[in-house]
Amino acid sequence: RLPLDVLKQILTRLHTRILPALTNPLLLSDFLTDAYNAGGMISILALNGLFVLITKHNLEYASFFPKLYALLQPAVLHSKYRARFFILLDLFLSSTQLPVYLVAAFMKRLARLALTAAPAGALLALSVVYNLIKRHPAATALIHNTSDDQSAAAPSVTHQQLMRQALAAQTASGSYKSSNDPVTLAAEHEAQARRHGGKANALADRFDPDEEDPARANAIGSSLWELEMLRQHYCANVARVAAAFSLPITASSSELDMHAAAQCSYNSLVEAELKAASKRASTALAYTAFVSVFPSAPPPQHSIFSPLTPHPPPSHPPLLSANTQAPSTLL
Repeated sequence: RLPLDVLKQILTRLHTRILPALTNPLLLSDFLTDAYNAGGMISILALNGLFVLITKHNLEYASFFPKLYALLQPAVLHSKYRARFFILLDLFLSSTQLPVYLVAAFMKRLARLALTAAPAGALLALSVVYNLIKRHPAATALIHNTSDDQSAAAPSVTHQQLMRQALAAQTASGSYKSSNDPVTLAAEHEAQARRHGGKANALADRFDPDEEDPARANAIGSSLWELEMLRQHYCANVARVAAAFSLPITASSSELDMHAAAQCSYNSLVEAELKAASKRASTALAYTAFVSVFPSAPPPQHSIFSPLTPHPPPSHPPLLSANTQAPSTLL
């Protein structure tokens, strides 16, 4: 077992220095899949090497996208390799042959992460979502999906906890039969919902954010309502990108540059705002010239505001009048 710091250095350089020098790079498939299944930072670093084996050496790894979907957690937005991960994520999802349910699941989870992310992380997540809609026109329906007839597609988020409790009770009693069919789960959910108040809420988000399997997250039955909230974001750059989804996204639309979004940070955003403020025309201001703190009332006679000028000595009456004769001698 390699030390953690050594393992990180190997995974960082594996796809550029080690795999091209091997005659049979598939010998490292077990090493890379184990690192990819480890989770956290190790999984992010193993993406490059594993992607090289899949695309150039025909490695079959069926759980690649479910594992990639599970990596989309709030912690990835604060990791050291955040920019590298999102650039690779956009590369992995660049194929136009991916099923729509898988694309919709990634879009929903990225949009949900952007709600609570910092501006730099929200820009990365929204850039990936925009590029996915550009490559998959069928996913455009998620931008504004108001249909309420998908109750048979998958369970509602509002009653998700209720359904799990019912399934747990059936499992404990031995009457539950395992099934991965979303229609079967939806039927069980509807039955439980009718026993506890009737029909499920049609306005609830049917996307399950806690589901690790993108095929069962029911993102295709949901909508990207998160974009409407992000249009009111306090950061103007995030609000501007979120507002771009309201414009028609056609085949002639250009994809967002992930490398430019990866360079965004608090420092770069502040510097951009300061440069934009310096280029704006200065506003003319009308003001009155300052005269004094107390312009209407003169300063008092004896105060700190009175000028330091010498005062004349007080006048006293003479001790002897003009008609009084002074004594000639002292007794």
